[in-house]
Amino acid sequence: MPDRPFISHFSPQRTEAELLEEIHVQRHELLAEAVSTMRGSVLSGNKHHLLFIGPRGAGKTHLVRLIHHRLGKQTDLADKMRFAWLNEDETATSFLKLLILIYRDVSQRYPQDFPASDLQSIFGLDADTARERLGERLLKNLGPRTLVVLMENLDSLFKHMPEGEQRIWRAFVQNHPVFATVGTAQSLFDGVADRKQPFFGFFDTRHLTPLDVADATLLLKKIAHLNGQPELVAFLDTSTGHARVKAIHDLAGGNPRIYLIFSDFLTPESLDDLVRPFEETADRQLTSYYQERLRWLSPQQQEIIQFLCHQRGGVPVKNIAEGLFTTHNSITGQLRQLGEYRYLKSTKVGREVLYELAEPLMRLALQIKDTHDKKPLMLIVDFLRVWYEREEIVQHLGKLSPSDAARAYFEEALKLIDSDEPNLRHEIFRKMVSGFDPENCDEIQVEALRTLAKETAKPLDLLTLGLVLIGKESYDEASKAFVGVISSTEALTVNSGFPECYAVGAFLLATGLPPGKDLLRVAQAFMQLADKNPIVFTDHVKALYCESVVRSLSESVESVQLWHELIPATVKASVKHDMLTSLLISMLVRLKSSWDLGLKNLDTTQWQHLWLSALENQGDGQAELKVLLYQKGIDYLQTKDEVVLLSLPLEQRKILRSVLELPPENSA
Repeated sequence: MPDRPFISHFSPQRTEAELLEEIHVQRHELLAEAVSTMRGSVLSGNKHHLLFIGPRGAGKTHLVRLIHHRLGKQTDLADKMRFAWLNEDETATSFLKLLILIYRDVSQRYPQDFPASDLQSIFGLDADTARERLGERLLKNLGPRTLVVLMENLDSLFKHMPEGEQRIWRAFVQNHPVFATVGTAQSLFDGVADRKQPFFGFFDTRHLTPLDVADATLLLKKIAHLNGQPELVAFLDTSTGHARVKAIHDLAGGNPRIYLIFSDFLTPESLDDLVRPFEETADRQLTSYYQERLRWLSPQQQEIIQFLCHQRGGVPVKNIAEGLFTTHNSITGQLRQLGEYRYLKSTKVGREVLYELAEPLMRLALQIKDTHDKKPLMLIVDFLRVWYEREEIVQHLGKLSPSDAARAYFEEALKLIDSDEPNLRHEIFRKMVSGFDPENCDEIQVEALRTLAKETAKPLDLLTLGLVLIGKESYDEASKAFVGVISSTEALTVNSGFPECYAVGAFLLATGLPPGKDLLRVAQAFMQLADKNPIVFTDHVKALYCESVVRSLSESVESVQLWHELIPATVKASVKHDMLTSLLISMLVRLKSSWDLGLKNLDTTQWQHLWLSALENQGDGQAELKVLLYQKGIDYLQTKDEVVLLSLPLEQRKILRSVLELPPENSA
């Protein structure tokens, strides 16, 4: 495999801008707009100040680096613009110290324009004089050009700079409109959000949204392409690859930096050997990364994060307060701020709000330190039971020796899969297809449905898959799904009407299949269920069934075979459940409706013969009367001749006229 290009996980400014362009995803419009806005600042007297907000690892520096790169490539701006990029870890407790940071950077970038001696000359002066002199030198050396100042972690800078110094800064920028700013912050802070603060309304603020699964997949594919991994690119295009990215996504919370870290060990060689690289990545990079993020928080905020690291799901405020031995009111503001920082996410359930980590991988920052005796890290166990199918986990266990460190992880993952706990893998797949449109679903959603149907064998999963496959004309696979629904043990054993509706729905959907052996298999399975369970033969179901029978008739050989089996089975089940009369009435009603719509392109003689033969062979004690009424009903529908009805006794005529929705007879 060719050498990998260097892509820094924590310092994008150290990565070649062309590489950052290659892996840029999601924020194309935001980037283009920012570059255009800054270009306008350089070419006009109207200066703009942008502030991008997002948690650590959200891609803020990546975005700033590309703004810098694209502006720098515009040759017509070369003599009109200068850059100052402040180190993200530097801070300033006064405007003078901020000026020093700015001048130091421009003197290194443009030594001919901004001599370092100007900076040296102010040391030893009193602060006010030094500030005034350095400001004058900066403005004089800048001349008619615009200084684009790139400033990261503005929230930290404002935190350490007193309000009075901020007012001096704001006045300087307003009095000398030669500055344009691109800033970043972890969250919206009081220094720019509070109406009483000097910089209120100063910045045009944009919030960076997390990557969604599609963006994350595209990012990993772009990195794999740069790394010369065509097999990985192809794998990520598959439904399995997409599902595995979704597993990472649920753990990472859409944080781009996490995908960059994972890309280090997502190689074709490591796809089936993830435990060790995951552990190493957690130990060497993720732990230090999240521990650094924790250090940014106040002591009480750190305690909240530490508490939630030991929880497996959302927790209400009351439980958090009790766990920290404090009050509800004392932590409400902290929870809100942690949400703004995107350390936490909240979900409203009824009247309660449940809080959990926005990035479950943060648990590793504590689990690595808390886990002893080489016990499995539970987050990696969760990852494995989502990343792999159950059969794959069993296969891995078969290959691992008892002394292999990875074995404990796979054993724990299998144990959880086979427990009563919700299956995380299936929950993720269900999220992928939640609210989808069966007629317009994409191939990834279809594959997710296939996986669910295969792994769960649940009637609803099979039924949904069958519905989608009919729309895509994958008839053979659809019929197999419907047979699976109707043959489901769950559908046969649950003592309620709900599971049976899966079977009924499967049969009705199957009537959209072309007539043939596929439909026959579905119909046979349906009738087996109907013979075992009377719930299937409710009046409503019979009516739908008979309507489907009429709609499905054709002249094909398979169709003839189908009805030779189906019709006797239907009559047999109806007799068994004492529903023959209801069945015949429903058949006549549906037949009349179909004929009223002009659906007469079938061999009615052959079809009637099959029904009548079945009725005579399987009839109950009053079969002869019921067959007579049924036959007279068909004769009337074919001829519309009142004489057919008059051949029956009055009470029977009334029954038949009612069934066929005919007006009462005229009295003489």
